[in-house]
Amino acid sequence: MALLSALSLPGVFLWPINALIILWPINAVKLHDYYAADGMLLGTFIDALRILFLVGPIATVVGAIRRKRWALYGLMAFPVIAWVFGAAAIPYIAFVFPTITPRAVAITIINLLVIAVAVWLLWGRSNNTIERDARKSGARPSL
Repeated sequence: MALLSALSLPGVFLWPINALIILWPINAVKLHDYYAADGMLLGTFIDALRILFLVGPIATVVGAIRRKRWALYGLMAFPVIAWVFGAAAIPYIAFVFPTITPRAVAITIINLLVIAVAVWLLWGRSNNTIERDARKSGARPSL
């Protein structure tokens, strides 16, 4: 879902590329002019977040396919990055709410729920841990 959410908002991660490609031939825009409005440090930070907005879910999907536990860290980080850009971690669900404040609150709640589910999956107890605990105590696990 995180990858689908990132791909549904291409303006977020394509903005630096589009700004440089569109403006470069016409006005001979230099790189420092691109960051002049936001400030160099803030502009660089936002551009790094724009790249992570797409690369993070791709890495998370690869980790999930390979059944790596670190994929859940990517799932926890994506809602935070998406929240910076006003996007929900679950695509299109925020459009059910009216604009401005209700949608902003809905996006925050949705992203916090996704983080909570990822934390629960990472640190929650599963059937395997129950069986391991039963084996340690010498009891037979019941099915």
